[in-house]
Amino acid sequence: MSTTYHCCITLEGALNNWQFMTTTTSTGRKRHSTLKEVQEAVEEARSKGYEVLPPCDNVDERGMCKGHDTDLLKLNETYEKLEHKIAYLKHALDSTETKRSSFFERAGKKGYYLDVDTRKWERSKESN
Repeated sequence: MSTTYHCCITLEGALNNWQFMTTTTSTGRKRHSTLKEVQEAVEEARSKGYEVLPPCDNVDERGMCKGHDTDLLKLNETYEKLEHKIAYLKHALDSTETKRSSFFERAGKKGYYLDVDTRKWERSKESN
């Protein structure tokens, strides 16, 4: 098992270098933080007794990352990728089924049907 650790920045370092700090928005996009946002984050960290800005939600009493199981992180990434792929395939299947239904409907209106035994399109006798 291997462990990954997030790097930390001291509270003073965050205030002195606020223009390089980033914030993740509610939509998951990253942008540069404002001085006010950094000051608020530093105040919150100080109120919890931290020496550094906590880089994640798995921190010790000083605010430093306690580490993350790399194998577990890889499993989570794989799971997320599979979830995304499944959602894509469901959408593709729904789309294909809609097209297929529409195709069969149009063929039926023109008097054709698919013979299950021969797997060939046949013209129905009523339409001749």
